[in-house]
Amino acid sequence: MMKQILFTAALITTCGCQAGNTDTGYTVVSQEQMKSFTGRAIYTTEQGAYVGDLKDGNRHGYGVHYAKNGSVMAGHWENDAFKGEGVMISTDINSVSVGNFDGASLIGNGAITFEGDVAKGDFKKGSAMPEDVECYRTGEKIDCKDSKLYSSP
Repeated sequence: MMKQILFTAALITTCGCQAGNTDTGYTVVSQEQMKSFTGRAIYTTEQGAYVGDLKDGNRHGYGVHYAKNGSVMAGHWENDAFKGEGVMISTDINSVSVGNFDGASLIGNGAITFEGDVAKGDFKKGSAMPEDVECYRTGEKIDCKDSKLYSSP
C-alpha cells in the first residue's frame, strides 16, 4: 500500500496535478470512484497506474497505462482494451512495438524492436512477427536471418 501511495504521489507530481479536479483537466480518482467515472483521470491499482480518458470506469479514448512490471502502453483504448494506434514498451525484454493494436498484439503495418534490431511489416492477428518483413540494425537494412528478433536462444 505504501508503494502505491508513493507511486501515486510521484505520478501526480510528474503530471503537475493535485488531488481532485485540476487545471490540466485530470481528476485523481480512487479505485471506488473509478468504477463509474467518465472524463480525464489519474488512478492507480495493484497492477500499476493509468493517466487518460475513462468512460463509465473503463479506459476509453487516449491514455497511458504504466504496469507494475515496468511496461508502458500508450495510445487508444476502447472499452478497457488497448485497441488502435499506439506504442507498447516492454522494459523487461527491452522491446518497443509501434502500430495498431488489438490488446497486446500488433495488427496491420507496424514495427517491433529488440536489442537494437527492428522488424517492420504486416502483422496478422495472433502473429508475433510480421509478414513481408524488413529488418534493420542501426538504421541499415539487414537480412532478417541475422536479426536478434529471429535468432533462436
